Amino acid sequence: DNDCEITHLECIGETCAEIAGVGPDQCSDNLDCEIPTICSNGILESGEDCDDGNTANGDGCDSDCNFETGLFPFIERSDSNQAEPAIYGTKVVWNDMRNGNKIYMKDLVNGQEVQLSDVYSGDPRIYGNIVVWEETGFTDYIYAYNLDTGIKTQLGTGINPDIWGDKVVWRSTYGYVVGSIRYVTPRTRLYDLSTGTSEFIGNGGIGWEGEPDIYENKVTYTRYVPAEGYRTDVYVYDINTGQETKLTAPPASIGDISLIYGNKVVWEDYRAPEDGAKDIYMYDLNTGYETMLANGYSYNGISNFELYGNKLLYQFLGGSIDTLQLLDIPTGQVTQLTEVYDIYAELNPSMWDNRIVWSDYRNGNRDIYMYVL
Repeated sequence: DNDCEITHLECIGETCAEIAGVGPDQCSDNLDCEIPTICSNGILESGEDCDDGNTANGDGCDSDCNFETGLFPFIERSDSNQAEPAIYGTKVVWNDMRNGNKIYMKDLVNGQEVQLSDVYSGDPRIYGNIVVWEETGFTDYIYAYNLDTGIKTQLGTGINPDIWGDKVVWRSTYGYVVGSIRYVTPRTRLYDLSTGTSEFIGNGGIGWEGEPDIYENKVTYTRYVPAEGYRTDVYVYDINTGQETKLTAPPASIGDISLIYGNKVVWEDYRAPEDGAKDIYMYDLNTGYETMLANGYSYNGISNFELYGNKLLYQFLGGSIDTLQLLDIPTGQVTQLTEVYDIYAELNPSMWDNRIVWSDYRNGNRDIYMYVL
């Protein structure tokens, strides 16, 4: 019949509509609009953990668009090195050398890489939607980059930034005068992103401070003080009270790094004269007890460690052995995450929730690998 109009059913949003012309019916038999999820289209849809635009396994998002577990290469390139990764949630930032040292970010959810810095940069950290890093030149500067707005803010001069919430800490330079001589030493500086204000923290005085680490309202750092017998000790600073507390005393022999998470502070320690190894010690802020967590056993010892919750992640170096190991602090159980590779194969580990990233040399240049527990 020439008077019959040809129509088909299409979903307009969540509404089923009759449309003139030939076309496939999109509505179900009961006229519901349930558009099927299509894995690999690069769009995160209902029922998907991720969609990185492909159906390949082994890249963090599997062929069914679910997050993968176990070990896999996250950033793998043969033309450059990738180093210094840091992770928050599903986002990873790192220092990439494909076109000079620049900061990049990749999200597990969509698999997209984004270049964040455009000059020589390094040592990135991430918390929420804020990434901080140092830019190196005649003077080193600390920057904060907002992933939502794309706004980059210069915070001050220095190196080794870290961030928690709206607080950023880094190692800056502090000048003081003794007699007629002016001295400049590394000291920890705190920047409040919510107010735009910054200040030196702690009782630095005449001393050299190591890389700071922040958790909520507490900051830890090491300080080398010649006037105190050329010792290096571990300190914690409470942002709310302004109080600094020294945690260590002889026979502790401290390196440059201390980390904090919750009530735990950990650091590298060389106090064991029998083997000369670098060990990892912990101080419990609630109990005041000090404990050795990881024994290096050999000249090489422990290196490249990270603290997250009740987990200590570290690189174990024992002669030709180089493995990444995870210690569950309450139980003392150690899990070896990687096989044995060449010395210094796994560097700069970072952990968030059940995801671990590090810079890995197994392919002849540095790639970013991920292990999901």
